[in-house]
Amino acid sequence: MATTLREASPWIERLARIGYVAKGVVHILVGWLAAQAAIGSGGSTTDSTGALRTIVDEPMGRTILGVIAIGLLGYALWRILEAVLDTSNRGTDGKGIAVRAGNAGKAILYGGLGVEAGRLAMGSASQSGGGAEHWTRRLLEQPFGQALVVIAGLGVIAYGIYQLVRAWRAKLSSDLNIGSIPVETRRWVVRVSRFGIGARGVVFLMIGYLLTMAGIRDRAEQAEGVGGALGALESEPLLLAAVGIGLVAYGLYEFLNARYRRIDV
Repeated sequence: MATTLREASPWIERLARIGYVAKGVVHILVGWLAAQAAIGSGGSTTDSTGALRTIVDEPMGRTILGVIAIGLLGYALWRILEAVLDTSNRGTDGKGIAVRAGNAGKAILYGGLGVEAGRLAMGSASQSGGGAEHWTRRLLEQPFGQALVVIAGLGVIAYGIYQLVRAWRAKLSSDLNIGSIPVETRRWVVRVSRFGIGARGVVFLMIGYLLTMAGIRDRAEQAEGVGGALGALESEPLLLAAVGIGLVAYGLYEFLNARYRRIDV
């Protein structure tokens, strides 16, 4: 197992870096469409899958989607290895287990998005019924369902706060090898990254709030994903524009990850 993993590690690393590029493209599309909607230029508030659908009819759109699918699946594979084999040496204490569980969640999330990108690339119709409302309704049907949904919503809010703390602290050097970037350029890199991480934190706060309220009120239809959270900001176009531009900045931060991220396999 160890020998096989060692032989495959260069390819896994390359796929993970392509995955960061793919994530960057998706966030830029979501943010750009939201910013356009905010200023009335024909955009829309949508989620990652909706952003992928906008690529289909573009020149070489299916080819681009195929590359995005490969990248996202490669990224998911790397995160699974981090979670199961602890390739980043997170350990087995409480914090380490939490980080590894988070990596497993990222693998599931982006693996699913990669599958969706692949289906779109092959011309298959997008599956429906797997959104926030669907899963919230299923959770509400379980014993203590309302409490479970509220807990899930509070967990998402906590993650949003964590993203805001990351943006405030700006300790990018812990994950990125950015020492080779000239000092003045590095300052701008950090500023753009902080803005992007903060904007993503705001989106998660909105998702968590809507999910928590769906649990309190026992109304699954109030739960929303990224698209719904951005849609909730449409009554505040300046805020929506700021968050949209922030998501574009986060996409640029993902490009930075593709180039400078420390990836252990």
